[in-house]
Amino acid sequence: MAYGVESLVAAGKKAVHAMQRRCIYLHLSDPATICKLFDILVLPVLSYSCEVWAVNPKVGAKAELVHRQFLRQLLGVRKSTTNQIVLAEFGRLPLQIHFWQQILRYHNRVRALPNSRLDKLALIDGFWESSPPHRVETLSGNWRSDVRRFTDTHVQQILYDELDISIIIEREKARWVEDFFFDTDHSSLQLYRTVYKADHSVCQYSDYLSTFKCYPPRRLISRFRCGCHGIEVDTSCFGKGIEHCSREDRVCLVCMSGSVEDGTIFCLTAPPTVTFLRNTATFSIRLHLQ
Repeated sequence: MAYGVESLVAAGKKAVHAMQRRCIYLHLSDPATICKLFDILVLPVLSYSCEVWAVNPKVGAKAELVHRQFLRQLLGVRKSTTNQIVLAEFGRLPLQIHFWQQILRYHNRVRALPNSRLDKLALIDGFWESSPPHRVETLSGNWRSDVRRFTDTHVQQILYDELDISIIIEREKARWVEDFFFDTDHSSLQLYRTVYKADHSVCQYSDYLSTFKCYPPRRLISRFRCGCHGIEVDTSCFGKGIEHCSREDRVCLVCMSGSVEDGTIFCLTAPPTVTFLRNTATFSIRLHLQ
């Protein structure tokens, strides 16, 4: 199954490349339109037969890599940008939620089949009547147990009734949003949601992406919002042509306090106007040279 998913991922990358070439040929640059084209042209490739293999989130994560890489290229940010920030800029959700929706729809379709159908009988045997009660706990790593585990997390017990897909998916979306606002592992994410998502609009498309028709200024704003500020704590580690130095040596050159220039110093301690103009000029020069 892993080999089949890798084939789908390779096909998805080819579909993304073909779509991007076509967008360039047709002079399409609006990120909102390009994302819709992704959902129409690429997502069906990545989600082919996801009803079978996507019950394991670790397998579905391979397809999610293609999705996030596409969004990062559209924003023009670096590979190390926090995943949640990249998704929030476009108001998008992980593909795994879409996969679960397809899986639950497949479950309900099979349930609606006549009892004489082999796939209906297999589903009944795997879930309910023909299985002893202890078999549910002993089985693991199979389609039935993975679906049961997912529905149990949303207090939707698998019975012989039809599953309410809308409620389960809405709860899964709400859980992802909750993780977004309560994640404390990424300092850049904490700053991002405080400044840009304080109104809890995590699932809303950022209007500036379509307002700025020219790519360089849109890319500049995207980098600034996503934490690619060009501050010393980042450039001394990820910058090209810059010798790597320890974190203690990445001091702020604006406030002259001797502190490491991280997100807190950048936004709260150093003179905001001077720092913003300095980094804006730096990015403008880099974009012009590229």
